[in-house]
Amino acid sequence: MVRSFAQWTKTLSFPARLSPQKQQSTIPQPANAIKSNPVNNNNNNVIITDSSDNQNHMTLTPDISDSEKDIMGSVVYCIHHKEGCKWNDQLRKLKGHLNTCKYDTTPCTNKCGAQIPRVLMEDHLKYTCPERMARCEFCAQDLNGAALEAHVGSCPMEPLYCENKCGMKLHRRQLSKHKAVECTKRLVPCRYCSQSFLADTLQAHHTKCARAPVPCPHRCELAIVPREELDSHLKDHCASLLTPCVFKEAGCRFKGLRGSAMERHLEECSQQHLVLMCSLVTKQQHQIASLKSAISRLSLNHS
Repeated sequence: MVRSFAQWTKTLSFPARLSPQKQQSTIPQPANAIKSNPVNNNNNNVIITDSSDNQNHMTLTPDISDSEKDIMGSVVYCIHHKEGCKWNDQLRKLKGHLNTCKYDTTPCTNKCGAQIPRVLMEDHLKYTCPERMARCEFCAQDLNGAALEAHVGSCPMEPLYCENKCGMKLHRRQLSKHKAVECTKRLVPCRYCSQSFLADTLQAHHTKCARAPVPCPHRCELAIVPREELDSHLKDHCASLLTPCVFKEAGCRFKGLRGSAMERHLEECSQQHLVLMCSLVTKQQHQIASLKSAISRLSLNHS
């Protein structure tokens, strides 16, 4: 990096010092001095002669080149010593040092416009330079820095864990389908009761779901009924269930299907049912008479 002399020294300070041999010596001039004639001597000093009183009064001015040499020979620290550079040497060597100082800034070699310290250049070129070329570690696509930053977080080949915490790790491009169709922890509505359950618990729910269809144990015409309606179906509606005759208490032992079969039995056996009912009435009359006799005997005993 090219710097002017003023830029090298703008952060440096020097003690005010001049050697005794190069101190400025001034011989006072009279107040009425009119004319001075400069004369050069062999020591590179300027001698000023006052001709008013025929006496030579000399003013010695140090050579500018010698002063510059004195300054350039001063020991200084690197202008980046606050950043950690330990270099110190003569000022004349500062320019050469800055050409290699790892703390000095140089333009990015990728021409991104940034001024980067040499010590950070490698990291800049590798991680932060917008013009760097890098390869996506997932899809192996070569991209520059700006495109890579946009690509990271959207690469279809990046492996990700399922957000439903099912434990599966898939490429980003497969994740949507997995969550919608394959994930065991996705919410799935029951097709019978419309409530939502985790996919891996849905089958267990079906064994208890009140609206899940179950077959009639007697294989009636309906065949399938909701689980919560099965008891009512068996009691009142199942056409395949053998039911006893309504005159069972009278002694009829017939069992048949509901509907036409039972109606036909009642029509065909009405006389038998009448005989059974008469027999039942007679039996009940005998039971009533025996009960009355027992009650009367108990009354006599207590009296």
